[in-house]
Amino acid sequence: LSEGPPGMRRVTLDELLVTSDVVSLHVPLSAATRHLIDRRALARMKRTALLINAARGPVVDEAALAWALAEQVKHGRPTTLGFASGAVAGLVAITPAAGFVSPLWALVIGAAAGVICFLALQIKFRYGFDDSLDVVAVHMIGGIVGALLLGLFAEAAIGGTDGAFFGNVEQLLRQAISIVVALVFSFVVTYVIAVIIDRTMGLRVSEDEERRGLDVSLHEEQGYVLTE
Repeated sequence: LSEGPPGMRRVTLDELLVTSDVVSLHVPLSAATRHLIDRRALARMKRTALLINAARGPVVDEAALAWALAEQVKHGRPTTLGFASGAVAGLVAITPAAGFVSPLWALVIGAAAGVICFLALQIKFRYGFDDSLDVVAVHMIGGIVGALLLGLFAEAAIGGTDGAFFGNVEQLLRQAISIVVALVFSFVVTYVIAVIIDRTMGLRVSEDEERRGLDVSLHEEQGYVLTE
């Protein structure tokens, strides 16, 4: 691209494609240049989509296998529920990193998510947390794993910025800060909502209603008919 007004620097086409605000560069673009940018940007979007699709399936398999292997080591046998939980953990972990890491690093993220989320689940059993869907172990811990490893494995050639493994340690710090912000925001908002619900309709039904079943006590319906 040609030089702009005095005092402005020359920018490359790649800089335009990875810049979120092209207008702020104040670079006069011809119709032909804009057409080229559109074609290059579309090609980069397609490449990113291919990388995401190429990594998604193996990540799920890797995380599910890692969870099953962790069960085998700890309990002596894998379970189908654990395999499914590992697959979900892999999807959760790769979500923040999708489009920013290569398929190879995506496999590493999947394996890490499977093992770390399995270990996090043991905390629930040890302290008796009421988390029937394992949201904390799978979704919260899996999201933290994916966000942190993104700060390590991100590649500028794929997503426009490098991670700590490629010389940009600051990106790992950004990821850590974003995790803290998300945790604080989620806790505060959830606590406020829980207090409002508790003071209006109540957070939990009685023990008798729990034993009868919420389908019957709350909806006057029978969700399951069990016969011998």
